Amino acid sequence: PCHSAAFLSLSAALLAETALSVAASKQASSFTKEWLAEVEPEAEQQAASSSSSSASSSATSASPIVRNNEEKGNPAASSTGEVREEVAEAASSSVNSELADANQASASLSGAEIALAARGRSSLATGASAWPPSLEFLETGSDAEFFNFVLPLANMTKFSYSSTWGTYYNPKEANSTPPGWEKLSFESNPEGGGMRALSFIQPSSGRGVVAIRGTDLGDSGVGAMVDRCANYFLRAEQMPEYCGHFPEHTLDYLSRALEYAQHAWELHPELEWAFTGHSLGAEIAEIVAAVRRSKAVVFSTPGLDKVLKARTSVLPSEIGSWQMVALYKEWDPLHFTIAGHLPGASCYWKEAPAMGCPECKAIGLNLTIPACRACFGGTHIY
Repeated sequence: PCHSAAFLSLSAALLAETALSVAASKQASSFTKEWLAEVEPEAEQQAASSSSSSASSSATSASPIVRNNEEKGNPAASSTGEVREEVAEAASSSVNSELADANQASASLSGAEIALAARGRSSLATGASAWPPSLEFLETGSDAEFFNFVLPLANMTKFSYSSTWGTYYNPKEANSTPPGWEKLSFESNPEGGGMRALSFIQPSSGRGVVAIRGTDLGDSGVGAMVDRCANYFLRAEQMPEYCGHFPEHTLDYLSRALEYAQHAWELHPELEWAFTGHSLGAEIAEIVAAVRRSKAVVFSTPGLDKVLKARTSVLPSEIGSWQMVALYKEWDPLHFTIAGHLPGASCYWKEAPAMGCPECKAIGLNLTIPACRACFGGTHIY
């Protein structure tokens, strides 16, 4: 555990009423209601009576977001007919796939891809460092040091959701950037779904950051469907039939992220690049950072040792103890599962358990179980 006070300040700083927070709150409420329906029938009835009035206000809050997406021609928010129905049936198992360990090894990155990444490796390999040589100060430093270092990265991660096409898109944040940073026009935001990433630079400090978006948990957009399929692809697991609608090039988020990182470095080779992201985006960010020998500070990543071994030539033992840091809420279900599966360091902040979390921890993480879905909705969604 570390810096609980700073984490609380960090959370408060991120809780603006944006598309991201409204959509995430609706999803979390949905998961919690599902759990209550199983363990507290009476509470479920009470929730149903109050939900009719709250639903209209929620719809009112969310509708400008939906309209803005449509007005902007957000292709990732459009319905896809029969494919959407297939996704609805597979949603629970596909989200669970993001958290599961790989059951089989996937094909390794080609030698050309590894060479591409190696050519643009961070200046850490040559001794010069714009970022701190070690991230250990995130545990040992003051709350102020922690907050000031992590907040810009947390906001970049937030913007990776709210300024790219999908459920959480908010046109007001389309060009947002943390104070003191510049957002590059170079981004990955494919209209038909795919790996989404943003780049931020701070020339005065010699730093650059790539922020990689996590899974869109919406159920109606093509971007959300591709994200789910990409989770399966990353682990070389059998994919639902609907994933056959998308080409392998689109589903291979890791290869696309490595290419994106290389291009960012080629645009600004004078900068030292680090990586951030949340959930699936955090996992990919840490793998890219490992390949490029760079720093990463991420939020709520799944364990990545098996994917790292299967998809790259980097061994977990080659990653410095404080080269990468993963941050969690104490009761995030992913935090239950990372022991022995996460290179680098991890840190969590103490808080009261969300609904369903004690039950989920006791039985083991399984998102087909309502208690775990409620816990996931209350602690993991960014």
